[in-house]
Amino acid sequence: GAQQDSHPGIEDSSRQGDQRHVVSVGPEEVSKDGAEGPLGQGYGVDDTAQVAGHEDHVTGLDRDVGAGTDGQTDIGLGQGGSIVDAIADHGHHKSLFLHLGHLGGLVAGKDFGHHPVGTGPFRLESWEGNQIALSANPDHHEGPPYLDRVVYTIYAGAQRQKILQEFLANRLEEAAVFGADREEMAQTTVYQFVRKPSLSLQFYGMNCTSGPLKDKRVRQALGWAINKKEIIREVFKDQFIPAETILPPGMTGYTPENAAYGYDPERAKELLAKAGYGPSQKKLVLTLLSASKSNVAQKELAMVAADLAAVGVELQIKYETDWPTFEATLNSGRFQLYRYFWSADIPDPDNFLNVICGSDSLYNFMRYNNPKVDRLLSQALVETDIIKRVRLYREAEGMILEDAPMIPFMYWVFESVFQPYVKGLEISALGSPYIPLKRIWLDKQ
Repeated sequence: GAQQDSHPGIEDSSRQGDQRHVVSVGPEEVSKDGAEGPLGQGYGVDDTAQVAGHEDHVTGLDRDVGAGTDGQTDIGLGQGGSIVDAIADHGHHKSLFLHLGHLGGLVAGKDFGHHPVGTGPFRLESWEGNQIALSANPDHHEGPPYLDRVVYTIYAGAQRQKILQEFLANRLEEAAVFGADREEMAQTTVYQFVRKPSLSLQFYGMNCTSGPLKDKRVRQALGWAINKKEIIREVFKDQFIPAETILPPGMTGYTPENAAYGYDPERAKELLAKAGYGPSQKKLVLTLLSASKSNVAQKELAMVAADLAAVGVELQIKYETDWPTFEATLNSGRFQLYRYFWSADIPDPDNFLNVICGSDSLYNFMRYNNPKVDRLLSQALVETDIIKRVRLYREAEGMILEDAPMIPFMYWVFESVFQPYVKGLEISALGSPYIPLKRIWLDKQ
């Protein structure tokens, strides 16, 4: 799901024999759309922790946020012996709870997400200010979880350093790591360092109905102008993988042959000249909106702006770290480009191509509309032959990339450190949002 710049904080109490432990587990990027209350995975707060993961988005709580790439979810020890999972606002998630609307045509009221109903291992206890507290569901069909309580604490603005400091001070059970911190933690013998490729994509979306971006040549030029490999090397120390497709590696239908928009500034200049922009023509000035204002996000965007300046495009960057305001801006259409992160809710290509690019999708902030693509995606959705289905998605992705409503930037890799006493971790390619909290327990002996 989408992710924003927040960090979910989870406060959990675990039962191990006669001992009671409190564990905070959280995703470093909040970008899912679910919440685990008696909601369960995919429908509970646990899945909701997808909020703009890794500094620019947080994954784990929900998918309402969707703008960044630095989102981070951390877990920490709170007052009274409870562990708090820190959620750093990153701008890649949307709401803390699962967007049931696009799954089943549900029409929900404004406060629907604050009153989840389900059958998961945890239930929503409270949601006050920047904290979301979950309590164990004693009537869960598989029995109560080990943890009695989970508390998500949201750190607006992707406060990565603060989250890591809280982790090192034993006030969090998990912290996503980046840059120099990540290189140091990868060598740790004290904490548990976990790395796993995830089905996710950070991209720059373009409003296809806004001024110069109506011209496909301009959108394509921007894609060719950005040196993704260099930015990822300098800013992220090769922690993530440069993206040239919408579907990430490991996803059914991933087609390397569809790769588009490597680094070719001369090609970018040619396309801009054909569209009427250049040294002796009009100057192109664009604005990009980011939900994350973390140091990492600022460095990344500064390098993007420098690359665009090299081909004659001036990029003005605006930051809106308040996720509701950021989302409202995307919904209003009053923007040109935006920074966004998407993480799979389910390992299916429809969860990327249709949800992000379908003309009727709530997440198609790009205003992209191609009837041929819509038909292909509709056919693929009901096709039962896997070979035929992959062919349909492959063709649809190729058409989308040719139309260039977005610039695929990088595929995320889940990297977090956990306290040594956190046990029962199970991390899949779906990342933090789908870590089964019901199986986690603490062993502080």
